[in-house]
Amino acid sequence: MLDFNNYDEVFSFNPDYTYPREKYGSILHRRRQLEGKLFIDRLFDTLQLDVLRFYPPQTNHNLREIHTAIANAPLAAHYKQSLLFYILKDCASKSNDPSEDFYRAVFLPEQFYIVLSGLWLMDNFQFTVSETLPWGILELNSARDNASIQPTNARQNALNHLATPAVPSTFSPEILSALLSHEPSLALPYYHTMTPSLSGDLLYSFVAHLSKISPARAFSFARQHPPTTHRELLKTILSSVLTHSRKDRPDNGIEVVEFPMNEDEEKWFEDYLLHGEGRQLVGATETVYMRKLALGKITDAIEVGKELPDQKLAQRGNGEGVSWGDLKAGLKAGIGQRGEQGFAL
Repeated sequence: MLDFNNYDEVFSFNPDYTYPREKYGSILHRRRQLEGKLFIDRLFDTLQLDVLRFYPPQTNHNLREIHTAIANAPLAAHYKQSLLFYILKDCASKSNDPSEDFYRAVFLPEQFYIVLSGLWLMDNFQFTVSETLPWGILELNSARDNASIQPTNARQNALNHLATPAVPSTFSPEILSALLSHEPSLALPYYHTMTPSLSGDLLYSFVAHLSKISPARAFSFARQHPPTTHRELLKTILSSVLTHSRKDRPDNGIEVVEFPMNEDEEKWFEDYLLHGEGRQLVGATETVYMRKLALGKITDAIEVGKELPDQKLAQRGNGEGVSWGDLKAGLKAGIGQRGEQGFAL
């Protein structure tokens, strides 16, 4: 069996190996992209290994110092092997991957193989789920407890490893945060698969993302939180919907207008869009106006409508269209003196 405490045995493929300048620079760049901390950095911190000043190693001497620190650390063998496995993945070339030889030589447990491969792939921004997997990420939730580990089917990208059945959750909140920033299309499937705990900025980032996909689902999710957080999440939903792309904004805006709000939510909604920071959002007053109409609160709608400019609501091919002014005038004429008497449908 390979002696992983012996540097020359671990790096037998080239004891004088030095990280190429491009690799060294790309690792530093990705560290900055991941808010100053790679996933291997997090693992070093968790295991209380003070080697971040050497990683990525700029020289062969730095690489040897990392190996010495790992070999001398008061850790179980499989943790040391896992860290060395990660380092060896950095050393792979198109023709040779010493990490695979090391994995077999030290009999690294399959779970550690899968997790460390996944973390390395996260650090290298290889997120996408392979379509060739025997399970899809959306189906993992029901399969987690029953499926066996099959590392040979899952060696292409991060989520094939880190959202794999029977593999323990590792840095799930941090992985979700990275996906929200760099591969948002995978954030929601990953959340439903691994259900990481959400708090602080991550909670609001996740709800903002969910709002762009389904405001109604985001609204239901927000209701699961205490009142103070619930209110702030509602603001996040409204801000996300009203700052989303022009293409999706109308459909998502309709969902917002149709939210089944209770009395408190209604007040939060109006306070934010009419008097709070949300009043600066494009379509803020219009959203409240349309909700009043949808609820049949005509006199309230007329009052809110006083703040609306008279620009076109929709433009036809001949240049004609309906303006907010037309709609307000028609609405006011339609109820006549009943509006002055406080009439509301």
